[in-house]
Amino acid sequence: MAVVHDGVTLLQLNVEGLTKMKINVLTHLVQAHAVTAIRLQKARYKDRSHLKIPGHTLATCTESELYGTATFVKHHAN
Repeated sequence: MAVVHDGVTLLQLNVEGLTKMKINVLTHLVQAHAVTAIRLQKARYKDRSHLKIPGHTLATCTESELYGTATFVKHHAN
């Protein structure tokens, strides 16, 4: 689900585990819709080094093999 409010586009998804393929799809969605914040539920990961979405910074995460979450925010050019 994507929500736009005051110029901020939030993408919130229950991803049921993150894979390279899902990250590729997320990257495409984020770029196509100019998403500024991403909230992923049930990310299910062991190693946060895989949590990378181009143009976004991992702001917070909870590591869990069952339920993990991750929140990303868009980089802003100065």
